[in-house]
Amino acid sequence: MIDTTGRTAALTCAALLAACAPSDEAPHEDARPGQVDKGMVVGTTGAAAVQAGVDILKAGGSAMDAALATAMAQVTLAAGSWVSFAGIMTLVYYDAETGAVYNMNASYNTVAGEDDPMTIPGVDMDDILSTKIHPSGRATLVPGFMKGVEGGHARFGKIPFADLFDASIRIAEEGIPFNAGLVQNLTFRSNVLSRRPETLAVFSRDDGSLYELDDTFRQPALAATLRRVAADGNVDYLYTGEWAEKLVAAVREEGGRMTMEDLAAYEVLWSDPVVADYAGHRVFSHGLPATGGVNTTEALNVLEAANIKSMGHYTESPEALFWLTQLTRLSMVGYLFPHLADEVPGVDMSLEGRLGKAHGRALWAALQAGDIPFARPPQPVPVHSDTIATVDQWGNMLGMVHSINTVSWGMTGIFVDGISIPDSGAHQQAQIAAAGPGVRLPDPTNPGIVMRDGALSRGAGGGGGPGGKGGGGRGGERAEGGGATQQNPAP
Repeated sequence: MIDTTGRTAALTCAALLAACAPSDEAPHEDARPGQVDKGMVVGTTGAAAVQAGVDILKAGGSAMDAALATAMAQVTLAAGSWVSFAGIMTLVYYDAETGAVYNMNASYNTVAGEDDPMTIPGVDMDDILSTKIHPSGRATLVPGFMKGVEGGHARFGKIPFADLFDASIRIAEEGIPFNAGLVQNLTFRSNVLSRRPETLAVFSRDDGSLYELDDTFRQPALAATLRRVAADGNVDYLYTGEWAEKLVAAVREEGGRMTMEDLAAYEVLWSDPVVADYAGHRVFSHGLPATGGVNTTEALNVLEAANIKSMGHYTESPEALFWLTQLTRLSMVGYLFPHLADEVPGVDMSLEGRLGKAHGRALWAALQAGDIPFARPPQPVPVHSDTIATVDQWGNMLGMVHSINTVSWGMTGIFVDGISIPDSGAHQQAQIAAAGPGVRLPDPTNPGIVMRDGALSRGAGGGGGPGGKGGGGRGGERAEGGGATQQNPAP
């Protein structure tokens, strides 16, 4: 669902490190992590999804394998509401064998034929709970999630590709209780989910009525699609095959401009992560062209400039508590105030400029002077994405974020053979226009990995910007034999 917290999640994650005073030590070189046993999985949605990842670790899977299986199970549990097989996936991965950290970007591509994105019908951000909708296929972007599953497994997977799908297929076929969260989302989006017969069928019982609390919710169409992909051993069916043709047809029925060429051209991007040094920690986060890693690095630099610890512990110092709360509310500065550099001398709002410590000092000074409107409005709706952190028996670690980056299911209500199709362009018209047609749309997600003294400290994920979500682990399970989870946790 849409989140208006901006970089709040990045600052909140950064605040986990804020209790550590900035260090004068030289930046730490990457090194092998401490010994781990069988590993661990932490995720934000669903014990069944976390268990899926744990089972993969027990079967000899890598941290990548476990995260991918967990993510797909999360989508299945969510019924494609806030996450989707046609959504986005971003991750940062530590490879213990080489000591290198990698960034994978499987975010949306813009549609090549969209030449006037500012006219894409949009979400009314001032009345986001309204039942008035403006459905348009033009708001559908080229999805990356399943290409991320394929690409991540191809590079760092250890078990057969098909095994990643076992839990999701089982959940879809056997069903789950239709819980209060699904009821809430279905009630909120009943006008959307009843627009198209195929979608209505997903959420209807045998007698034609909508699912109610504690009904057994099965997704046979989704299970069949996942079985096909698993059997193929790749995602060609979804990007160049029959399913892709159905997606393009459905989107164009709703006025969209997506083509088969858009889907066929999609590729996962592997890049260097953005790296920040803070308080003796080295933080690896989402790399360019995304904005998420920039947001995280900026947040850390502002925290360092603020030196909250010098004010005393926030439980005892009113000054420390005040500024810590203000910093964690510093929301979407670059998004909401793109001309800030013109208004506040010394604040460079370019992506490169925002990575520097001088920028952090300038932003902190502007904040103290009252030059930045930082207070964010109350959240009008619950916000969610899914985040995952995994560690395996070899010492590999992963931090992942995946999302639909729009309000539950979007406004078009498109489902294609069990897969929900979000309308993530409905609130990103300006970003699409700035990026251009047929290219990767910069995203604000914040997957990351933190190291201290050359050893792994933690894996994390969160969001920022419209549609980004903060995420902390709601559930975690160790694989049999225990494992390293978080070392040197912040107080």
